[in-house]
Amino acid sequence: MVFGAFDILHPGHIYFLKQASHLGDLHVSLSPDAGVKFLKKTLPFNNFFKRQARLSRLKFIRKVMMADNVLGSYHVIE
Repeated sequence: MVFGAFDILHPGHIYFLKQASHLGDLHVSLSPDAGVKFLKKTLPFNNFFKRQARLSRLKFIRKVMMADNVLGSYHVIE
């Protein structure tokens, strides 16, 4: 499992995600828009659903899910 915003998907993201997928089924915990705004002080360029759709099209990602809204909370793992 990896965590991130993956707002503007670039070759560095693709490389990172591919490498992570070599370790097993890759699940992505994607930050909600409010979480991105809290951490980066600005809304993401692409909203959650666009970011989720782009990641979901990558064949080596098994599942993309919304991360928890509370920073430091890892309920998504449960």
